[in-house]
Amino acid sequence: MRERPKQNEQGTMVGPAPDPQVLVVGAGPTGLMLAGVLARLGVSVRLVERDPSPHGQARATMVQARTLEIFQRLGIVEGWLREGRPLSVVRSLSPEGRELRAERFEHLDTPYPFSISIQQRITERLLAEHLEQQGGRVERGVELVALEQDAEAATAILHHDGQEETARFRYVVGADGAHSRVCDAIRVPVVGGDYASCFAIAEVDGIWPYPADETTYFAGPAGVCVGALFRDGRFLVLTDAPHDPGSGPPGANDMQELVNARVRTGIAIRTVHWSACFYLHCRLAQHFRRGRAFLAGDAAHVCSFFGGQGLNMGIHDAYNLGWKLALVVAGMAPDRLLDSYEAERRRVAQSELAYTDAAHRALFARDAAWPPSALEHEAAFVGSTDTAARRRLLAHAELDVSYRRSPIVTSHGSIAPGSAAAGDWLAQPSLAPDRHHLLAPRAMPVEDIVRRAHVPIAVHSHYDDTLVLVRPDGYIGFSSRPADRSALADYLDRTFG
Repeated sequence: MRERPKQNEQGTMVGPAPDPQVLVVGAGPTGLMLAGVLARLGVSVRLVERDPSPHGQARATMVQARTLEIFQRLGIVEGWLREGRPLSVVRSLSPEGRELRAERFEHLDTPYPFSISIQQRITERLLAEHLEQQGGRVERGVELVALEQDAEAATAILHHDGQEETARFRYVVGADGAHSRVCDAIRVPVVGGDYASCFAIAEVDGIWPYPADETTYFAGPAGVCVGALFRDGRFLVLTDAPHDPGSGPPGANDMQELVNARVRTGIAIRTVHWSACFYLHCRLAQHFRRGRAFLAGDAAHVCSFFGGQGLNMGIHDAYNLGWKLALVVAGMAPDRLLDSYEAERRRVAQSELAYTDAAHRALFARDAAWPPSALEHEAAFVGSTDTAARRRLLAHAELDVSYRRSPIVTSHGSIAPGSAAAGDWLAQPSLAPDRHHLLAPRAMPVEDIVRRAHVPIAVHSHYDDTLVLVRPDGYIGFSSRPADRSALADYLDRTFG
C-alpha cells in the first residue's frame, strides 16, 4: 500500500490513492471528465496536472448539444444550464450588419437544441466538482517527465515538490494537450498542418449590441470577427489578427481596433479580462492507443476554433474510453476491448476535423491546413443546400456521432424505419451510466444469458420484438429485430468473453 496523500506548498494534495490503476495526465476538460467517469465506476485513478493552480481563462467556450446529453446521463447537466448562456442561432452578417445566413437549432431532435456559451474555467470547475463527489481529486504541480511500458504495466516518472517519483500503472492516458508528453513518449506520429492566419481572442466587458441567444459572425474584406455573450454579461470576441503572437496579448485598444476594422455596428470594448494571440492547427494523431497508453482530447486531435468542437471531442473521448477501461481493470472484459476506443473515436475525430476545417476554409480560403483531396468528401459542409445546412447543424451539435462501423457493435436482422441502429445514440437518460442495459421483449427469458455475461447488465422489458443492448455511454452496442437470444449470447461472448 502507498502512503496517504500529503500537501505541497500550494496546499494541494499530492500523492496517489492506494494502488492507483490508471494514470491520467492533464487536468483540462478531457482529463477531468475521464477521471470523474473512472472514479464513479470504482477505478482507482490518479489525475496529475503540472500547472500549480487552475488557469482562470475563457479558452474553449462552446458546449454542444450531445455533450449536454452526456452530462444529463451523468446527472450533472444543471451546472452548465445554470452558469452558461444558451445560444440557439449561428448568424453571419456583413460588416454593415446585413444578414448573410442564419442557422437555427430549435428543430434538432435533442432536449438541448442549442449550444452553451460558458468559459472553460467554469466547465473545468464543474467537472472537478463531479470528480470530487466521486472521491477523486487533482494533483497539481505534478509533471510527467518520462514514460516506459512493459508487458505488465506502464512506468511513469513524475516530478513534484523538487523530487522525482517512479510509479507503475496498468494504463496511462495522455490528456495533456497539443504538446502532449505522453504522445511524445509513446512516439505516435501526428498528421495534418497549420493554418496561415494569426488570431486574437479576448474575454471582455463592453457593449455587444446583438441578440443574446446567438453566435454572431462578421465576414468582410478586412477579415472576420466572431462574438457571443456569456451568462455574466461579458462576451468573447475573436478576430483574425495581422500581428504575431510574440508581440504579447492584445489590450482593449488593440481589440477595439481589430473589431472596428471588421464591424461597423457599435461593438465597444471597455475592459479585457483575458486575451491571447495564437495560430490554429488541424492535426490528428496516427494512433490513439499504443500498448498501455492512450491519447485523448487535444493530445489526439487539434482542430480549428471555428465550429466549436475541440473541447466537446475531448469530453466524448473520455466518456468512450472510461467505461471500457473500468471493465478491463475490473477483469470483466479482455484488454482487446480497449482497441475499440481508437476504432471508434479516431474515425469520429477525422470527421469532426473535416467539419471544422471546412468551416475554417469557408472563412479563410487561403488557410488550407490539409491537402484539399484529403477532405473532398466533406465539401458539402460549405455548400448552400438544405442538406448541407442540416449536415452543418448536426456536425456542430455533434448529433451526427455514430459508431455503426465499430468492431464492437452488431445489428442483427432488420432495422425498423426511423429506429436507431447498433452504434447510434439512444436518447434514454433514465438508464444509469454505470452498466449496460438490455431492452428485451416482455415474454422473452433472457436472465440466463445475462447471468453468463461478464459485465453488469440491467434488464428492462418492453413490448417490441427487439433486443437492444445499450452501452454505459448511451450508444447501442447490439440490436436484434426480431429478437434473437442466440445472437445476443454470441455478441456478449465475442465482445466480453
